[in-house]
Amino acid sequence: MDGRKLPPIPGPWVQVAFTHPEWGERSGRYRRDVRGPGSAGQSWEIEVRSSAPGELVTLDLADVIAPTNELAVSLIDREQGSSVDWSSQSRSVASSDVAGSLSSGAARTYRIVSLGSRTYRLAILAGTPEYVAHAIGQALEIPRLVELDQNAPNPFSGMTRIRFGLPAPGPVTLEVFNVLGQRVASLLERAALKAGYHTVLWDGVNALEHPAPSGVYYLRLATAGRSFTKRIVIVK
Repeated sequence: MDGRKLPPIPGPWVQVAFTHPEWGERSGRYRRDVRGPGSAGQSWEIEVRSSAPGELVTLDLADVIAPTNELAVSLIDREQGSSVDWSSQSRSVASSDVAGSLSSGAARTYRIVSLGSRTYRLAILAGTPEYVAHAIGQALEIPRLVELDQNAPNPFSGMTRIRFGLPAPGPVTLEVFNVLGQRVASLLERAALKAGYHTVLWDGVNALEHPAPSGVYYLRLATAGRSFTKRIVIVK
């Protein structure tokens, strides 16, 4: 199923590929990676690149693997250290703001902020629930304390990603305030999240669905009994 290498793309572009650096002479990026049955599970490494950093990229992976009642499927975001469960039994709440959450209907989409020509790494896991759980445990770590990273990029003009870590599952509220202490946007409102790292994308739009003006803002993460604040800047 190998095909001829595509010519250079004129203008803006996004590239998504399965990678196999261990394949020697045939190593590189592939558009297909077909696996046979008969094992407890399989993993597929995915690379995403684009012509410019900071671009919002939405991946529709519904046709890659179709989960069944017997098949557990998860996606790992290796850049953010987080995962999302795409098994058919999953009851995750859909959200267009949380990177990695299930979308409604049959579509399974995942949004990232690209790193430009530098590779953004993802992986798909499929197999028995035991295989997938073990692979996720090996790939991801659980922070010992609540963490809130600085948003990136910062300053930003279009889209920024916000990463935080939870040592235990619990409700999380994530809000943006202006310098006067007024709430500009509510990104998460007591969302029940599992332990581990999570990423939220914000496009700089306020609660009225209008672009927030340029300036300094404060990002506030609140968990059970604790809160954290980061300074963020919007530049139009």
